[in-house]
This record gives sequence, C-alpha cells and structure tokens, in this order.
Amino acid sequence: MEVQDILKKKGTKIYTVGPDDEICKALKIMNKHNIGSVMIVKDEEVYGIITERDILRFLYYKDCRKANSDTSEISMKVSDHMTKRDNLITAKLNAKIDTVMEQMNKHKVRRIPVMENGKLFGIVGIRDILKAVLYITVKRREILEDYITSVY
Repeated sequence: MEVQDILKKKGTKIYTVGPDDEICKALKIMNKHNIGSVMIVKDEEVYGIITERDILRFLYYKDCRKANSDTSEISMKVSDHMTKRDNLITAKLNAKIDTVMEQMNKHKVRRIPVMENGKLFGIVGIRDILKAVLYITVKRREILEDYITSVY
C-alpha cells in the first residue's frame, strides 16, 4: 500500500495558514477542525508545518502569564515556531507505508506532508498509517483463512 492509497480514502483537504499569521489563528483552525497540525503556505509555496507539539513546546518555554499582557507571546507569528521547509520530513505519493512508518519513528513525528515536485497533496498522520496497517492485516488474515478452509 502506498501513501496515495491512504489519501484516496482519507481525502486531500489541507488546512493552511500564512507564515505571517499569528499562532492563535493556527490554534483556532486546529480546534475547529479537530486536527493536530496546519501547513504554512503562501502563494502555493510550502513554508513549513506547525503542530500542537510545536505550540506546546513554545508555551512551555515561555511564561504563559504574559499571554494576557500587552506583549503577548501567543500573538507571535507561526513562522517563528513552525518546522521550516528545509527540516520538513515529507513523503511522496508513491511512498510505501512501511517507509513512512520508519520516517515517523526515526524523526519522532506524527504527521508527514505528502509532496511531489514542491506541490502539497495532503498530510498523512499516524492514525492514517495505523488504519492502513490494520486494513492490510485483516485482508491478509482473510486470505489465509480462505486458503486454509479451501484446502481442507
């Protein structure tokens, strides 16, 4: 199974913010759509990704009480805390699921943007991978059971 198979099932809806947007805008989108990341895109060019973890790390290291002051740290731009394009872990449409799982594990990420020639096609998350692996496992079991019962 390949990444494109997951995207066909899951869909290719991508939520984005611009690099100059504030973190609160990214948080509102994540909360509204119950997602864990948004891509940073401007004029169809991918700048990076910002995830729940990026924002939590930022809040952890900053004094959260400043959020209510005039110099609110939360109003900082997403580009100040995103994973930048040069450091993005990405997958191609024809990437095998095993390879994507290895990348997620190696780089300790839960979401991987799917890109080809600089174009963003979607995001594959750990849940998407788990669903695909479960589907493959069930299908293999069914095939083996059919084989065993047809032999005897």
